This record gives sequence, C-alpha cells and structure tokens, in this order.
Amino acid sequence: MKAGKTELDVRTMVRITHIADPDEQDLVGVEGEITHPFPGLMHGSPDNYVAGLYVTEESARAHGIGPGKLGLTEINLCRGDRFEVIELTDDLEAGPSGPTP
Repeated sequence: MKAGKTELDVRTMVRITHIADPDEQDLVGVEGEITHPFPGLMHGSPDNYVAGLYVTEESARAHGIGPGKLGLTEINLCRGDRFEVIELTDDLEAGPSGPTP
C-alpha cells in the first residue's frame, strides 16, 4: 500500500530534508515511518497534504517534538516538503511500533 500521495510503501523510513513552511524549519532532519496524512492534524485543504509521518522516538527527542494523540508522535508532510528514504520495508502488516498481533 502506498503512503498518501507518494510512491513509497507505508512504513518506509524517511528523513525530512526540506520543509516548505518557513515557520517549521525545525522539522528538517526529523526521521520516521511514512504513512497516510493524519486528518486531525490538517489545517486548510486536504489537497495540501502529501503524507503523514510517525516520528521515531529518538528523532522526536532530538528535535523537541512531544507525543501526539495516539501516544505516538505524528506530523503531516505537505506539498513542497521533501524527504529522503532511509530504509525500505516489505512488512506491510507491521504497525509503527512493530508487528500487529
């Protein structure tokens, strides 16, 4: 399954390399598992959102990002944001914190 409007599989590990919003530059370098955009984190048109990101615990600590609604740290990636693949996944049954029971 592809993550949001990307050609990457859900759960592919990525690192943010560019953020279009000048007020969110502290997110450059954040790492996590790519997924679908989070509707609860959207402001404005859903068409602006490309994907969601479950931020790794280590990256969240390093960038001062607090836990989100699901007890995880989630952010949305928008048009104009860029990221690079760190690690591909082939286990589409696993969730952001490991295999599902």
